[in-house]
Amino acid sequence: MLLFWNVRYLDTEVGDVKGRELFLDTDSLDTVTKAAIETVYELRGNGHERDIIRFRHLFRGDRPSREEMNKLYQDCSGSGSFCLPNYFEDDGGQELSIQEVGAALSGNPHTITLPAGMKKHEIEYALSEKTPIPIDQVSFSQERIELLGYFVRDLKELENSEFYKNGPGTLSNHDGLKTAVSDEEIRSFVTIFRRLYMQKERANFVKAVEVFASAIRANSRADFVSGLGHEYSAALNKPPETPRSFVKRNLSFTRKKLLDSFIYTQYAHQPHAQKQRQFEECLAAVGDDKPVLTWLFLTEIWKSALLMSNAGQFIAHLYAAYCEFHSVTPRILGSIAADHRGFGTLEKNQDHRNRVLREQTKIVADSLWKEAGCPSGGLEQFISEARRQLKKAME
Repeated sequence: MLLFWNVRYLDTEVGDVKGRELFLDTDSLDTVTKAAIETVYELRGNGHERDIIRFRHLFRGDRPSREEMNKLYQDCSGSGSFCLPNYFEDDGGQELSIQEVGAALSGNPHTITLPAGMKKHEIEYALSEKTPIPIDQVSFSQERIELLGYFVRDLKELENSEFYKNGPGTLSNHDGLKTAVSDEEIRSFVTIFRRLYMQKERANFVKAVEVFASAIRANSRADFVSGLGHEYSAALNKPPETPRSFVKRNLSFTRKKLLDSFIYTQYAHQPHAQKQRQFEECLAAVGDDKPVLTWLFLTEIWKSALLMSNAGQFIAHLYAAYCEFHSVTPRILGSIAADHRGFGTLEKNQDHRNRVLREQTKIVADSLWKEAGCPSGGLEQFISEARRQLKKAME
């Protein structure tokens, strides 16, 4: 396999950051190392992108000639390319922190360097003093602590869902929309997401943010979580980001309209006339391409859940600390899944039927094998005949 790694490095001679492409032919490695690198490459993502750095010394900085590259492409089993966000190195290939790069470019060792794209509330929180929350001075009414309790309950259930863990899937011209999760798992996620999303819900995300921020106003965490809440609300009122290969123009509908029209017409309710009209308007905006619209919906609802989780970890920590310090046990109804650990542990009807048939077929095959004098090859050679006889007997 051919792997190409696009790297940004600090050119000390000119004092600037440049780019270079590293190259590795994994077929040139021993079997174990080859398998390890290809495994790390295939499993990149979900917080494991940097695992490839341990193999940095195996990558070449000199790109092969065109003739050599053509031969490698003919012989290899595949190819891929990648880059690591906020990864820098020096001329010799040693990793540099973003702070080291900033200091080298500015000439000031005290320069503070932050990743590109950080928002105002993220920058302010990164530069703030992280003082402990004076939990003994925090006070919640019964209504407010229960609100936080239900938010935390539903957030945990959301984060444990398969859709949250696996994401919205892929969209391509060749294969269309593909996901790692089933329709049933998506529906389960939407059911939980809706509790945190809908304005009328008792413990939705926006309400939980407000309760959290008002309780610890003087702490930098309050401004940060409020900033995430404003980011979430502002994003809902903007059009979704679209891949230009599928949608050639900017969309006129907002993320909120997209989420509402899908949730109301496809999941939570039988379609209301107004919501059905909104759904059809969104569909028309993407050229009546339902896979594209569905992928946009799945992408935006997943991104919203990630933002809820980023802020929710602070809210969940405060809730747990408050309950422990004040010896409070809010009256929170547990989730069905948490209360009943036996869900999903019984065999499904079709699985039960298939297992019994396999076991009985194997018994019949063993009998046929012994009747035939136990020939070499074992009882597997009698499975087809055993299955036929068993089916005939059952009919």
